[in-house]
Amino acid sequence: EVLAFVPPEAKRILSIGCGWGASEATLVARGIGVVGLPLDCGVAVTARQRGISTLPPDFKMARRQLEGSRFDCILFWDTLHRLPDPVAVLRDYVPLLEPSGTLILTMPNFDHVSVLLKRLRSQLCLSAKDPYKTYGLHLTRYPKVKRWLRQARLQTWTWDATVAPRFKQIDRISFGVLRRFLVKNIAVSARPPSLSTN
Repeated sequence: EVLAFVPPEAKRILSIGCGWGASEATLVARGIGVVGLPLDCGVAVTARQRGISTLPPDFKMARRQLEGSRFDCILFWDTLHRLPDPVAVLRDYVPLLEPSGTLILTMPNFDHVSVLLKRLRSQLCLSAKDPYKTYGLHLTRYPKVKRWLRQARLQTWTWDATVAPRFKQIDRISFGVLRRFLVKNIAVSARPPSLSTN
């Protein structure tokens, strides 16, 4: 559960890529102030009905409106792989973190065994030289996400390594070596170097 990464002391959260606001509503129920940056205007209406303050679905415009704001936690929900320059967006939004703040990222793992099997069976073609230009998304894998974090001058704090029950035996037998292929979604909690204790 990604919300488990949210620091218990967090009082103000920026949720980037917020959908209908279900997860954000859970945070609001805990007494946390949540500001949402939805990917389109349609979902913003429902999010507002759940008590979430929303920004316009435009990253540059939203960033200008947030100038001077600070958050204990910034969540990027399945968003970065859809953006043309994920590293630039990370660099732009990280300064909004409080000194002890946490950044949480989630995205699909295109190295997951289910994706690899579909590619082997020719049910899924992801062989373009420039995936973003061809498919409109980056094919996120652990090495790529680590590279984004380094380029954005972030340090990895915690990776979620939740393996589905049906793959737990494979994970155990391989001593975790195959785990990157068994975790369906990538979730990572990170902090700027000056804030990290690792």
